[in-house]
Amino acid sequence: MARPKVALVGVGSVGGTVAAALHHADRCDLTLIARGETLSTLQQEGLTVRQPFRKDDSSAEYRCMLPCVSAAHALGPQDFLFVVTKAHHFPALLDSLLPCIGPSTVVVPCMNGIPFWYNYFGAPADPAGFISAVDPDGRLWSVIGPERAIGAVVKVGGYVASPAVTVQAGPGSLEFGEPDGSDSARLNRLMDLFEPRAANPAILLRVVKRAVIREAVWDKLVFNVVGNVLTTLTQSTNGDASADPQLRHIHSLMVDEVVSLCAGLSPPVQLSVTAEKYLAAMAGSDHKASTLQDLLAGRPFEKDALVTAVQEVARSAGVATPYIDFAGALLQGLERNAVLAKM
Repeated sequence: MARPKVALVGVGSVGGTVAAALHHADRCDLTLIARGETLSTLQQEGLTVRQPFRKDDSSAEYRCMLPCVSAAHALGPQDFLFVVTKAHHFPALLDSLLPCIGPSTVVVPCMNGIPFWYNYFGAPADPAGFISAVDPDGRLWSVIGPERAIGAVVKVGGYVASPAVTVQAGPGSLEFGEPDGSDSARLNRLMDLFEPRAANPAILLRVVKRAVIREAVWDKLVFNVVGNVLTTLTQSTNGDASADPQLRHIHSLMVDEVVSLCAGLSPPVQLSVTAEKYLAAMAGSDHKASTLQDLLAGRPFEKDALVTAVQEVARSAGVATPYIDFAGALLQGLERNAVLAKM
């Protein structure tokens, strides 16, 4: 049987980790799509993933050379296409990725927030089912089609130390599931891509199959819509934010609001994260949320997928989210002022 052809676009901290895991498993022909310094570094030096808490141990660094191209038209249709970018970049990338997408290509968006396929529960797809906050013109929904997607939830902390060099913040996980809840053949083929022949201490990525992928989406999203937003507004690490008594109270109120929102969805989502579990997970961590990293680097925030899309889903379900609305308005003001400061 021919090895699956796999392309991955978005070789940042998460994409680098996913690419390294695929390369280590050696069960597909993987090609990376990159540009600029990232592309030149990949071509000359390869991809590097490091574990910072074992930086003096050479076994905790994984380096590999991978085929890479600057544009998808050089590849042709793939069996799997991983899109590992910020959610607000995906619509703009769509046309450039179409040469990779054939009749049987499975698209795997690995990004924070509400995914574009969220309102798909099985064929036929509702033509008006797209979420405008993450798919403004509905083209991801109509051109790719939600039936082509497999849901993915990435829980990987880290940062890009330099182009094509990823430093992980510790062990992570990658959860996959069908939007319609089925245990499909293509989902099992996707899981097989990550099955390593041997362990590697530099690739600490647990891959899990989820029967209800929306539960995984919200289990992570609660940390995004609460933690990312509040730590960015206060410019604090997760640990610092959770250690402040006043901030702990605000975090708790917002987590409880997300729990209520999930219960009011149709179908309801059983959120496994409580305010107590959330604060325990945040405690002592020096991790800076991705939105805070965006602020410090002068990049646009991934606000639409993390906040605006949540508000859109809540409105559709008739659930009020006053705390999320308030924090989202503050985040929008912060982003606007950060842009003005650069002008």
